[in-house]
Amino acid sequence: GTIAGVGLHQEDHSAFKYAGPWPREPSDEAVTGFWSTTGIPGATAEFQFEGDNVKLVTRRGPDMGMMRIRIDGQDPLADLVPKNNFGQSVLDLYSKEVEPVSKIALASRLSPGSHVLTLESLGRSSPYSTGEKVVIDGVEISNNRPLWPYLAFGIAWAMGLGIVAWRFVLRFILRFTFRF
Repeated sequence: GTIAGVGLHQEDHSAFKYAGPWPREPSDEAVTGFWSTTGIPGATAEFQFEGDNVKLVTRRGPDMGMMRIRIDGQDPLADLVPKNNFGQSVLDLYSKEVEPVSKIALASRLSPGSHVLTLESLGRSSPYSTGEKVVIDGVEISNNRPLWPYLAFGIAWAMGLGIVAWRFVLRFILRFTFRF
């Protein structure tokens, strides 16, 4: 299947595999006018990617439900998602105010290589919510790269450019200073 790289990927990206009902619905609140949504317990969406960090682009609000988040089939790898009493990573999309394009960090510092994000609708909500639906508007993948190689290259390049420029300036000065 398709493996997504760094970037923002919409809910209809070919790296998504849906099981259960996840109808793609039009919405004025969605990033590109559509999102996938469900409230059915056990409906899953899998997203295959390569990257260190994962964020879910979703909708939060007073009528939203909960979803379980796993990376490579494991709850602990979703290190930025709260755990329930059973150690499961459960994301509650309830919020007093509507947050239509909410980017929620799910995992950080994943090992290099390919990973599978699993989003599972739990079909339930917090006591404050008026609904159980969950929304996938997209997934954002990024990498933590060390900064020092880029800085070292930039400094070396600037020094090389400086040397070339200085030689050019010296040649120019010498050419016009000692003309007879």
